[in-house]
Amino acid sequence: MRRVVVTGANRGLGLEFTRQLLAAGDEVVASTRQPKTADELDKLVSTSGGRGTVVRLDVGDPAEVAAAARHIGERFDAVDLLVNNAGIWAAPGEADRLSAGKLAELRPEAVLEVLRINAVGPILVTQALAPLLAAAGRSERLTPPLSGGYPPSPGATVVTSRRGSVRWRGRRRGGTSPTA
Repeated sequence: MRRVVVTGANRGLGLEFTRQLLAAGDEVVASTRQPKTADELDKLVSTSGGRGTVVRLDVGDPAEVAAAARHIGERFDAVDLLVNNAGIWAAPGEADRLSAGKLAELRPEAVLEVLRINAVGPILVTQALAPLLAAAGRSERLTPPLSGGYPPSPGATVVTSRRGSVRWRGRRRGGTSPTA
């Protein structure tokens, strides 16, 4: 049984990761920005026989990342797998997707907000959980590389993570591991 943390677990791929990990017998801390409205996640965790927990986490807020890491540390003495799935398509108040508008109307602030959540957020979470990842001995992370030509989006995160995990399997990650 692995000890797993999934960010962005309230819907879509994060919810499905959580569902499959719990079905496989893993213990899962599933995070979401708004636990009170994560009805499907709450239902899934409530039927997990105590193997699932929901924690509030906005990956772009360092104080929330630290608080979530403390909560996770109370539940687990180590983390075997971190799935950095949280992400946004657009900054609050913007078009549904950054690519939905005209280039001339694109506000740099909106792009920076998406990058802050989708690129910096996983770094903050991994840093905060580094002691727990190191305590596992050999842990794994699904986190997108910051290059590869994909736009910053939750969907691209999963595509690059999947490709990266296949490419990296069995290889040292050049010091990116908290255990390195």
